[in-house]
Amino acid sequence: MLLLLAEGLSNEEIARTLVLEISTVKSHLARMMPKLGVTSRLQAVVWAYQTGLVTVGGTPDRPALHPKDEPPRFHP
Repeated sequence: MLLLLAEGLSNEEIARTLVLEISTVKSHLARMMPKLGVTSRLQAVVWAYQTGLVTVGGTPDRPALHPKDEPPRFHP
């Protein structure tokens, strides 16, 4: 679900992709965010990039960039 969120999908699009009710997506996201230590969807996406769960243009199992070509990670 976090990967789909990082791709910019709305709750409705995530629900459609995962064949879930929108309320289920909202519930899962609401329960996930405190566990990640974030308070917004944007912070959750930033967390996903900072931890390497998501990379620019891809995911660890579908990398978009060769690891040596990966740009530096953003750390506030």
